[in-house]
Amino acid sequence: MKIKEFDRRIIFIFIALAVIIPLLLPLNIPIPVDKSMNNGVYRAYNLIDSLPSGSVILISFDFDPAAAPELLPMGQAMVAHAYSKDIGVITTALWPQGVRFAEEALLAHAHTYQKERWNDFVNLGYKAGGVVAIDNIVEDIKKTYPLDLYGKSTAEIPVLQPVNTNLEGVSLIITLSAGDPGVIGWVQIGRDRYGKKVIAGCTAVSAPAYRPYFNSGQLSGLLGGMAGAAEYEQLVNLPGTASSGMDAQSIAHLFIIIFIILGNIIYLVNRRKTVK
Repeated sequence: MKIKEFDRRIIFIFIALAVIIPLLLPLNIPIPVDKSMNNGVYRAYNLIDSLPSGSVILISFDFDPAAAPELLPMGQAMVAHAYSKDIGVITTALWPQGVRFAEEALLAHAHTYQKERWNDFVNLGYKAGGVVAIDNIVEDIKKTYPLDLYGKSTAEIPVLQPVNTNLEGVSLIITLSAGDPGVIGWVQIGRDRYGKKVIAGCTAVSAPAYRPYFNSGQLSGLLGGMAGAAEYEQLVNLPGTASSGMDAQSIAHLFIIIFIILGNIIYLVNRRKTVK
């Protein structure tokens, strides 16, 4: 068979099936997780897992639909982890589109863990202003958000009662960020100015840029891309879209390797025949 006679559409079909089938029917391929404190994912998991019941955390959904396949699964897994530990969850968004992703993450497992809006979680919505907004949120979150997303006074919301100025009463800040405003602002204001522990979830392409912040201790945890989200899903034993996405990626890569090997074999066989 000559390579030039091979219909490339066959390759496209195989790759398409390799991606679609694992997404529809997850294969649950084992995902090894490095359970050492040098692993930003495990460090983040361990920090949330160590919080006592009744603690409160703040998660900021700072991304748009383009980054949702990588960052939304992180948010869903972290919120579910908090629910399982009876930890209250407050969500904000520095990007307008982040509000609906925060709502999706809050509701994904609320029924499973019997959590109620306002008693166990609250969505404060979007706040413009970048770093200035972060400073206002940390300094006085109830003043910055007098009402939540549904118009309820934050002064009357039970999950916000332990929270005072300078985020006193909030044990941890988590930013799920696709850019600016996001990780850098929360580190500069939340961690460096107010001394709050900050965990970051980011896209895979951004993870190397934030690794120095993790190594220096300015970030208390770091999740990078779909792989980081899938690892967290494994740690909380809730395989979701990130785990199935890694299945699809693994199978697609396997098919690509197979086609590369076959292409080289066919090329060498045809070349040998030509020489003879």
